[in-house]
Amino acid sequence: MIIIKPLSQCSFSDALEAFNKGFEDYYLPIELSLDQFTCRFGFDQLSVDHSFMAFYNNTPAGIMLNGIKKVKGKKTCLEWRYKRSPTLPKNGNWRRLTKSYT
Repeated sequence: MIIIKPLSQCSFSDALEAFNKGFEDYYLPIELSLDQFTCRFGFDQLSVDHSFMAFYNNTPAGIMLNGIKKVKGKKTCLEWRYKRSPTLPKNGNWRRLTKSYT
């Protein structure tokens, strides 16, 4: 079963695990340390309040990182990063994560 939670209700270690799992099947896998991962929040202006995580059988399986900032007085989505673990079933449930943001 897939459970979606706001990133603000998750630990950064779970978020890092989901992020790194999302890159496992890349030709050149990316693996960040906890320090590197948390630095991205400040550098990319990401927000735990506007980001979400997916858990599959209580294991971190996906993450959607977002940031919102004002540009010329208008709210603008700064960053979208969808990372899904290759082990997460491809049955359309991933769309629930993207819909949780809107």
